[in-house]
Amino acid sequence: LLTPTFYLSTVEAISGIRAVCITSGNTLLRSHPGSGLQLPIIGVVKDNYASGDLAAIYTQGPFLTTSGLDSTWSGFAGRGLFGGSGGVIVTLSGMISGMGYQRLGFAYSGGMIINLDPQITSGGVGSPPGTF
Repeated sequence: LLTPTFYLSTVEAISGIRAVCITSGNTLLRSHPGSGLQLPIIGVVKDNYASGDLAAIYTQGPFLTTSGLDSTWSGFAGRGLFGGSGGVIVTLSGMISGMGYQRLGFAYSGGMIINLDPQITSGGVGSPPGTF
């Protein structure tokens, strides 16, 4: 059973399995790869939280999902997972050119292995990425 790495208060409602970042006020926010202010991703949450709730953040290890919550990576076992718009976890095909790409881990049947990569790259799938 995976246990949370740490807890932080949320600054907005967070629904379901989402990649999250820390805001300048030391509160939790859904990450957004199109905004340098909502990166880097510091972990994943798996429950529903209202603004001001204390959220459990997971940063490493096997992460089981319930049916339907892995819809953006279902069928992609072994593929890398990234934080997409609004903290939605996606495969590389779910990323848009110009976003900051940060690897969260890998998909497997029924869940994901969380293994955060601290490096963020930008660029399109067809162009060489640059580090920022």
